[in-house]
Amino acid sequence: MKYREILNKAIPVLLLLAFTWVRASSMFGRLTDPDPGLFEAFAYHLQQGKILYADIWDHKPPGIFYLNLGFIQLFGATEDAISYGSMFFCLLQTLVAFYLLKRISNHIPTAFVGTLIFIICYYSYPVFGSGNYTEQYGVLCTSAALLWFLKFRESQNKWYLWASGAAFGISIWFKEPFLVSAVPVGLALFYFAIRDKKQWIFLFQFCIAFALPALIISNTLAFTGSWLGYKEHLLHSKQYAIQSQWLPFHIKMRGNFESFFGPGELNQYPIFIMWLVGCFVLIYQKRTRFIGILMVGQQLLDYLGTGISGNRFFHYYMQSFPLTIIIFFSGFSEFITSIKPKILPMAKVLLPLILLMYIVKVQKPWMEEKWTPNKNFKDPIVEYLNNNEFTTPRSIAMGGKDIGFYLLRARGISEIRYAVPYPYHWIKIPGKKEKYKMYEHETEFKNWMPEYVIYSGTFAEMYNDIALDSFVLKNYSEVAMTEFGGGANAHLLKKNVAQIEQ
Repeated sequence: MKYREILNKAIPVLLLLAFTWVRASSMFGRLTDPDPGLFEAFAYHLQQGKILYADIWDHKPPGIFYLNLGFIQLFGATEDAISYGSMFFCLLQTLVAFYLLKRISNHIPTAFVGTLIFIICYYSYPVFGSGNYTEQYGVLCTSAALLWFLKFRESQNKWYLWASGAAFGISIWFKEPFLVSAVPVGLALFYFAIRDKKQWIFLFQFCIAFALPALIISNTLAFTGSWLGYKEHLLHSKQYAIQSQWLPFHIKMRGNFESFFGPGELNQYPIFIMWLVGCFVLIYQKRTRFIGILMVGQQLLDYLGTGISGNRFFHYYMQSFPLTIIIFFSGFSEFITSIKPKILPMAKVLLPLILLMYIVKVQKPWMEEKWTPNKNFKDPIVEYLNNNEFTTPRSIAMGGKDIGFYLLRARGISEIRYAVPYPYHWIKIPGKKEKYKMYEHETEFKNWMPEYVIYSGTFAEMYNDIALDSFVLKNYSEVAMTEFGGGANAHLLKKNVAQIEQ
């Protein structure tokens, strides 16, 4: 009997993991998106001995770079290594979604259907992109932290509490807005401590666990010589949040709504209505009230934190999407089955199945079916380098963010601190020229004179700097080009043997 019970519990989980593998593989197999391309390229630089923020700088916290470094250390310095490493965390995210839904519905078939809906909606390009975004890992931390906190409340096992606090603390090092995700849990612990003085120890332990990642990572940055550069990152993040869009707060939040509840092909208003119903049902029912308050509180704070800059990049909403799906699906399921539970005993599964069928029809997940996350792309630029430039890492400067992945794909390394110049690096600093880093980039480029330049033909200029563009075109010649389809392409330029013209 025990074996049959284990089998009955294992089969749904294994099926969900298999479906996740196939669904996410279709996203990983795409051309790498700009931000993930930079994350993996910077990780390659760290592997080659560069110091983060000191030798090579980006405006993201360090978590994503060190995680990608771990991937290429384990699986090799390739884009596929990043995909396989990231896939492992996709599988974990699916497990967290399943067990959260299971705790809410207390019904494995309902949780299974709900997780299928989550997989189809989450691992789609309008939400997930090509994967390996900071939000992918941050939201795994916060949703797992929520699950562990619930397990702590049921079992009083303090290790779940420590795991919850640490996971919340780690999430911030992927993206700062995740800081607010821990607030509902912290307030809940504070409420319990006020009600029962013996529980102050739990709040204290949670805070210590939450602070541990900051203590460890900040000291690591200090010991590795990254701290001053990281302080520059903090200044940039502050200005980015405040100055990116000079819009009134209510306009930012209105724009946030359109992206927050309308990812992919699903219309935002049905999702929003179902989310509202889910919020009401979960909080109204005594059995689900506690978890409902925690999830809704986390969603509202995440909504504010995500929209503070006024920017609406699709991956900003990856970080909240798992809880959005869990709330609207569990609320939908609980609402329908609570109307006439005796008359509709099968409604707990049948009606969610109808919703699943509708989502499958809209999303058409079978259109991008793929069995491995490998890129499998024949690249003329990489072929040229493999045939003509045998020494690695290769001396390559990038001109453009959208093909930053070439610094890993072509085993290239940049000696320019702002390896890929783009507008995020150009925020004005008091006492400095606007776009001051662009001028620094031009000086570093001329002093270094890399062997190769790779730039994208997607934009009219390489560096959006006429002087530097002219210098490159005078002293470099194109030797290879790659077409990716959809109008995207990349060009490889090699330094001329003749004397360099200044």
